[in-house]
Amino acid sequence: RSNAHITTNATCGEKGPEMFCKLVEHVPGRPLRNAQCRVCDNNSPNPKEQHPISNAIDGTNNWWQSPSIQNGREYHWVTITLDLRQVFQVAYVIIKSANAPRPGNWILERSVDGTEFTPWQYYAISDTECLTRYNITPRLGPPTYKRDDEVICTSYYSRLVPLEHGEIHTSLINGRPSADDPSPKLLEFTSARYIRLRLQRIRTLNADLMTLSHHDPKDVDPIVTRRYYYSIKDVSIGGMCICYGHARSCPLDETKLQCQCEHNTCGESCNECCPGYHQKPWRPGTISAGNTCEKCNCHNKAQDCYYSQSVADQNRSINIHGQYIGGGVCINCTQHTTGINCEICADGYYRPHKVSPYEDNPCHPCDCDVFGSLSSSCTKDDDHSDLHQGQCECREGYSGEKCDRCAFGYRGYPKCVHCNCSMVGSISDDPCTEPCLCKENVEGENCDRCKAGFYNLQERNPQGCTECFCFGVSDVCDSLAWPVLDMGRWLVTDLYSPNTVQPQQGQLDGSHQISINNTVAMKILKPTYYWSAPEPYLGNKVSFQIKRTASIFLLYNLCNLSILYCCKNPLLHFNIIPSELMSVLVNVTHLLIRASYNIAKRAVYRLDSVTLDSASANVIELSSAADVEHCECPQGYTGISCESCLPGYYRVDGILFGGICQPCECNGHANECDIYGVCFACQHNTTGPFCDQCLPGFYGTPSRGTPGDCQPCACPLRTNKNNFSSTCHLGKGGDVICDKCWPGYAGSQCERCANGYYGNPLVPGQTCVPCDCNGNVDPLEDGHCDAVTGECLKCVGSTMGHHCEKCADGYYGDAVITKRCHVCECHLNGSLSSICHHETGFCYCKPNVTGQRCDKCLNGYYGLNTGLGCLPCSCSPSGSVSEDCNDEGQCHCVLGVAGEKCDRCAQGFHTFQDGGCTPCNCPHTQNNCDADYGQCICPPHTEGPKCEFCKENYWGHDSELGCKACNCSAVGSASLQCDLTGQCQCKSEFGGKDCSRCALGYRDYPDCVSCDCELSGTKADQCEEGQGICSCEEETGICACKENVFGLHCSECKTGTFALQASNPVGCTPCFCFGMSEFCSELENHARIPVTLTPDQSILHVVSQSNLTGTKEGVFSQFHDVLLDAATVRQHLNTEPFYWRLPDQFQGDQLMAYGGKLKYTVAFYALDGFGTSNFEPQILIKGGHTSKLVIYVDIPAPENGVRHHQEVEIKEHFWKYFNSVSDQPVSHSDFMSVLSNVEYVLIKASYGQGLQQSRIANISMEIGMKVEDIHLGIERAHLIEQCECPPGYAGFSCQSCAPGYYRKKHADLNVKEPRPLLMPCIPCQCNNHSEICDLETGKCVNCRDNTTGDHCGVCAPGYYGKVLGSVRDCSLCACPRLSNSNEIVFSPTCVLKDVDDYHCNACLTGYEGQYCERCSLGYYGDPEAPGGSCQQCQCNPDGSVHNNCDHITGKCICKQGVAGQLCDECEPRYILVENECLSCNDDCTGVLLDDLVNLDKAIFSVNLTDVVLAAYGRLSELENTTKQLKVMYKHTNLIMEQTRKAKAATELQLASGIDDLLRSLPALMSMKKSMKIYFHRFHRH
Repeated sequence: RSNAHITTNATCGEKGPEMFCKLVEHVPGRPLRNAQCRVCDNNSPNPKEQHPISNAIDGTNNWWQSPSIQNGREYHWVTITLDLRQVFQVAYVIIKSANAPRPGNWILERSVDGTEFTPWQYYAISDTECLTRYNITPRLGPPTYKRDDEVICTSYYSRLVPLEHGEIHTSLINGRPSADDPSPKLLEFTSARYIRLRLQRIRTLNADLMTLSHHDPKDVDPIVTRRYYYSIKDVSIGGMCICYGHARSCPLDETKLQCQCEHNTCGESCNECCPGYHQKPWRPGTISAGNTCEKCNCHNKAQDCYYSQSVADQNRSINIHGQYIGGGVCINCTQHTTGINCEICADGYYRPHKVSPYEDNPCHPCDCDVFGSLSSSCTKDDDHSDLHQGQCECREGYSGEKCDRCAFGYRGYPKCVHCNCSMVGSISDDPCTEPCLCKENVEGENCDRCKAGFYNLQERNPQGCTECFCFGVSDVCDSLAWPVLDMGRWLVTDLYSPNTVQPQQGQLDGSHQISINNTVAMKILKPTYYWSAPEPYLGNKVSFQIKRTASIFLLYNLCNLSILYCCKNPLLHFNIIPSELMSVLVNVTHLLIRASYNIAKRAVYRLDSVTLDSASANVIELSSAADVEHCECPQGYTGISCESCLPGYYRVDGILFGGICQPCECNGHANECDIYGVCFACQHNTTGPFCDQCLPGFYGTPSRGTPGDCQPCACPLRTNKNNFSSTCHLGKGGDVICDKCWPGYAGSQCERCANGYYGNPLVPGQTCVPCDCNGNVDPLEDGHCDAVTGECLKCVGSTMGHHCEKCADGYYGDAVITKRCHVCECHLNGSLSSICHHETGFCYCKPNVTGQRCDKCLNGYYGLNTGLGCLPCSCSPSGSVSEDCNDEGQCHCVLGVAGEKCDRCAQGFHTFQDGGCTPCNCPHTQNNCDADYGQCICPPHTEGPKCEFCKENYWGHDSELGCKACNCSAVGSASLQCDLTGQCQCKSEFGGKDCSRCALGYRDYPDCVSCDCELSGTKADQCEEGQGICSCEEETGICACKENVFGLHCSECKTGTFALQASNPVGCTPCFCFGMSEFCSELENHARIPVTLTPDQSILHVVSQSNLTGTKEGVFSQFHDVLLDAATVRQHLNTEPFYWRLPDQFQGDQLMAYGGKLKYTVAFYALDGFGTSNFEPQILIKGGHTSKLVIYVDIPAPENGVRHHQEVEIKEHFWKYFNSVSDQPVSHSDFMSVLSNVEYVLIKASYGQGLQQSRIANISMEIGMKVEDIHLGIERAHLIEQCECPPGYAGFSCQSCAPGYYRKKHADLNVKEPRPLLMPCIPCQCNNHSEICDLETGKCVNCRDNTTGDHCGVCAPGYYGKVLGSVRDCSLCACPRLSNSNEIVFSPTCVLKDVDDYHCNACLTGYEGQYCERCSLGYYGDPEAPGGSCQQCQCNPDGSVHNNCDHITGKCICKQGVAGQLCDECEPRYILVENECLSCNDDCTGVLLDDLVNLDKAIFSVNLTDVVLAAYGRLSELENTTKQLKVMYKHTNLIMEQTRKAKAATELQLASGIDDLLRSLPALMSMKKSMKIYFHRFHRH
C-alpha cells in the first residue's frame, strides 16, 4: 500500500445504487459468459459492490469506477488527484484499467504546491483530437521526446481495444535527451508532489458515437449509456527522492523519506551548502560533476561564511588551495582578524613578518606612541604597505616603529622641533650640528639659496644648485612657480610587446590608487611590468617634475634617445649631459614606471598618487618648480628654457641646444615658418615654401612683398559667379591664360561655352549650362545644340523642338520620359496630311471624316477611300430607315424598298411611292413582279420553269432577290463561276471574295508578289498566326518588324539582341553579357533539365522576410512532401508570412535557368483560407553582384486544403521589383543580374488566417545543360545567350574572367564611376612569367623562368637576378660557382650583387665565402671539387690543441705525445692516463721497450724457411680422424670392410706424420735455445 492520499470528484454509487454493464459483453461477435449487468452502491454492505477511489492504490485487484454517462453527460469529465505527501522526482506513471476501456481524452498533470498544475502529457482518441482539442501536433506511434521538458499529445494509449484491463505507460525521464545525466530543466520538469488525472472523454464504440454526440445520454436507451464509464484498478508511480544529486540514499524517517546528504550539503533536500562551506555557490550534483560544496578559507578564525558573487567576480576570495577562486566571505572573524578570509588584522593590530594567517593569535597590538603617532593603527602586514609590519604612522618630526623618538633633523623629544640648517644645500651630516657648511653653488646662513647664475637647489646635487641651461643662449634663470595637476588613465605594459592591460581600482585601493594582480598581467604581458603614462604626461615637458613612489621610469623621444633614471639610490645620477636630457623633455613619447619587483603568483602591484607637475611662468603659486628653469631669453627666443623662437623666427634645422632663431623669409605674406624656413599660413593669396607663388585661381609676382601681389584670375570675369577656371597664369605676352576651364567652358579665358553647353560667360551672372535636349541628341556630335541659345539642332529618335522635347512631324508620343515616338499612321485618304498631334496622335481629318487616324466617316456620310473626304449618303427619306449608309453608300431601306439610296422597290414589290412599295402576287415566279406595274416575272438572274436556278456566273439564289453576280476577277480567279457562298476560286497569290486583291502575305495587285515576312519577327497585328503568313507594305514590300528585329523580311535580330521568337513581343531578347558585349547568339545543343531536391534534403528551412536564417524546428518530411507545423514554427519565427527557402543548388549562378520554369506543388490548411498573407509575394528571389536586388512574382493563392501545382516562367516579363513604388516589370538587365548570383529563392508557405499546416513538394527548376542529341521528349533550351566576349572575359554571358585575367576589387574603382553589374576583369600582372592568376586575388599561378611571388616579381629560391619580363631574368645560384655539376648546392638562395654578380646569402653550416666556395673555421674539405663538401672537424678535445683542423685534409693539430688524424691516439712510448698521453720513455721503462724492439727484430731475423710447421696441423687431423673412426665402429657389419680399409689408411698417414715431425726437431731445438738467451737478458734488466 502507498503512503499517498488519493481523491476524486465522482465515484459510482455515491448517490445511491446504480446499474452498470460491461462494454465487452455488448460487442458483436464476442461470446457471452455470465452476461448480466451489475450494481455499484457506495453504501452497500457488500464490499464487491463498492468501488471507491482508494482501490486504485491499495495494491489489490479491486478497482475504482466512475458513474456511467446514464447519469449525465457531465460524467465524461472526472478528476483524480494524488498527494505523494512530499516532492519526488517522478520517473514514470502506469495506469491500469479494470472492466472498461482506457480513457479517451485526458490530461496527466503535475504540481508542487497543489494549487498550480501544469501538463505532463496529453492523451487523445485520435491525432485530429490532439490538434483540435489541445492545439498540439500529435506524436505518431509510441511516444518519443525531443526536449527535456517537451509536452506531447499521443493517441497511442487511447485505442478502444483492449476493452478491459488496458494499461497506459507514461515515461517522464527515459527517452529524453539528458536521461543519463539529468539536466536542471529535466529535474524541474519531473519534480512533483501532486499528480492529477483530468479525464475528459470516455472511449465509446463507433456505432454509439453519433447517438451519444447528438442526444442527451439521459434520453438514450440505458442499455447503451450504462456501459460507458471509467474504471481504474491500479495507479503506479515510480520516482526517487529529490536530493539534487547530493545523496546516495533517502531512507524512510517515520512518515517520510529523508535524504542522507553528502558533498558538504545540508537541508531537507540537500539544497544548500552546510555552514562554513560556501566558497562556491550551491549547485545540483550530476553524474559528470559532483559539485561538492567547498569549505571557506577563514584561516581557522571563523566557523561560518557566505557566498558573494561580486567577490567571486573580482577574484578577492582565496580558497583552501591558495587560489583566488570562489566567493566565500567569512563571518565573525576572531583573534583580532578581519577581511574576506580573516586574513587581515583588525585596526590597532598587525601581523609580524613570516607569521602565517593560519597561526593562533597572529595579530599583535600596535602600541603606537601617543605623542609621535597620528593614530593607534599601524602597518598591518606585508601586503598593505612598503613599510615594516607594525610601523605606526608618525607625526612630522617623529620616527621609530612606535613613533617614540625625534626624526632626523629634529630634536627635543617628546616635543620635537625642526633644525634650521638645510640638508639640501649644506654638506653637514646632521642639520642640528653647527656651523652650517654650504655646497659649492649654494649660499646663505642656512645654505638655503642658489648663487647667482644657478637654480634648482637639490639635495642629490653635490654642488647644490644646477647651472642655468637655457639651451645655450642665456645664463640668467630661476626656478619657476606652477600649479599642480593630478592626472589618470594609466595602463600596464612591458618592454617586449605593444600589449597593455587595464588596471583596476578595487575596494582595498585608495581614491588615487590603482592596482593589478599578477595573475591577470601574466596572461598578456611578460615580466618585468611597467606603468605606462597616458597622453597628458607626454609631449613638451621641459617644464615638468614627477612625484612618485615607484623606483624607475623611462623617457623616450622621437630620436630614440632613452634615459634610465633611478630615484631610490641618491648615488646614481644621469648618465647624460643636460643638453640631451632637455632634448628628450622637448618631446616625451613614453613614460614608464616600473610596476613589478617579483613574480609571485599572488602578487598585487599598486600605483599611488603619481602627478606630473607642469610649470607655468604666468601663474603665481606658493609651490616652486625646483627642477624647472625660467630663463631670460635674447631677441628672437622664447619659452621657459628659450627652447622656442618668437613668431616670425625659426630654429635653424631644428637645432635646440645653441640653435639660432632666424627671421622667416616669407616675402611679407606670412609671420611664421618651420625649422627649415618653410612659411606657415601664407596670406594675400600666396603659397609655396616662402609664399613666393600665387594660389590657384590667382596670378602675379609674390616677390614684390605687397598685399596686392596676386590678383584673382579673370576667366573670363573676376567675379566669383563668372570665374570658370581654378587656375590661370601669365602668358609670354603678359596676357592671363586660364588653364583649367570647368567642364562646359572653352577658350583661353573660358569665355565661350563648349560643345553641348550654351550661355554667355562674358555676361555677369550667366554661366554655361548643359543643353537640355532630353537625351534625344548624340552628345559626341559637334554642334548638336546652339552655343548661345541652347536650341537643339540635331535631334534624333524622330524628335524635334527647341529641346527635342516633342515628336517630329509625322510622329507622336512622349519624347521626354519614355522617349518613344510612334508613326502617326494617318489614313491616307481620310487625313489632310501625314502629320498628327505630337502628343495625342490625333490626325487632322478631311471634311466629314473622324477618328484618331481619320479612318471613319461621320454619320450620314461614306466614301472614305475617295480621297475627297466622306460623301453624303443622300438616302431617300421615303424609302430609308435612317440617313446612315454603309461604306459603299448603301442606305438602310424599309421593307420592300431597295436601291443604293432606297429609292426603288425591292424584288417582290412594285409601285414605289411614299410609305414604301406594294408586294407582288406571283407565287409561281417566286413572288417576283415588275417594279412599276406589278406584272409577274422571274427574279433577277434566275432561270428554270419556276425560276429556281441561278444563271451562269451568278450565285446566292433567293426566291425574292434572285441571284447575285459572282464578279470574279479575270486576273485573280481560276474560274468566273463562284461557289454557293459567292467566293470565287482564287489563285494562290490572290484573295478577297472576288479575287480582286492580293492575298495576305502578297502585295502589288495585280502582280501580287510574295511578302515573305518572317512570322516570328513581324508584328502580331500584321500576321495570321494560324496560317503563318504576314502582310507587308503594298508598294515597298517592307514588313512591319518587331522592336528588336530588322531586315526586309523581319528575319534578323538587331545588334545587341538574339533568339528570334514569335512569342516575344519585341521579337528578339536583348543581349545581357553583363554589359561587356553587344554581340551574342542563342546557345545550341542544350536541353532543359530539371534541378530538384537531393535525397538527403528531406526538409527545408522555413524563414521570414525579417529572419532569413529561419528554423527547421516544426518541419517534417512525409512521403514526398515537406510540411511545417505552424504552431512549432511560430515559437522560433516571430513574424509571418513564412517562406520555404530553397537549398544551395538553387542559388549562385543560375543564368542557365533563363527561359525555363520554376515548378512546385503547394497546399495549406488554415482556419480561414482568406487572410493578409495571401497578398504577400508568392516567390522572392534576391541576387546580383555589385548591387543586390529583390524581385518577386505574384500568383493567386491556392485554395485552403487543396493541392495546387504551379509553374512560373523564369523570364523578366512575369517579375516585378520588391518594395518598389513602380509596378513595371523587371528590366532584362536587372533580371539577368539577379540570376547571375542568386542569394536566395523563397516560396511562400503562409496563406489564409490561422495557418495550421503547410506543404510543398515536386520542387524543380529547369536549367540548360549540354546534350549530345536532343531527341523526342527532351525540350530544347531556348533564350540562353552565348556572348562574343571581349578579351579578358569568358562564360556564356561573359560572367567569368578568362585565363590570364582576374576580377578587379571594389576598392579599385573610382567613386565617381557608375557601379557596374560585375566588377571588370583586368590582365594578370605576372611580369611576363605566367599567363594565369587567381581569378579573385590576382595572385599569379605557376610562375615560369625560375620566378616566384604574387606577381612572379622575384627570383625563386636558388636563383638571382632582376625581374624585367625576360626569360633570362633569373639565373641559377651556383654555390659554389663550379657546382653546376654537383647535385648538392651549399646555399639554397642567393641575392643580386652589383649588375651581373651574385652573393650566396644562406651558406650551409660549415661553408663561407661569396659563393660558399670554402669551408668555415672548424670544417674541412673542397666544396669546389666535383662531389666535394665541407665536413666538421672531429678533433679529439683531449688530444688536439683546438677544434680547428686543416681546411683541406681535416688533419687536427695534436698536443705533444698525441697522434692520429683526429688526435685520438697516443704516440709510441706514450700512455693514456686520465685523458692525457704521458711519456713512458724514461731510464727504466724506456730501456725495457728498447729491448723489446731488439727482440722483435731478432725473431723476425730467424730463417724459418726449412722448418716444417705443419706437425700440429697433422696431429689435429689425426685426432679428428680417430673421432670419426669411433663413430664408424658403431655402424653395422655391412660397412666393416670399409672401416678396415680406412684404418689401414689412417695408420699409414700417422706413420708418415711422425717421420716429418722427427725431421723438424733439430731446427726447433736450435730456435728454442736462441729465445732462452734473449729472455734471460730481458729479465736481468
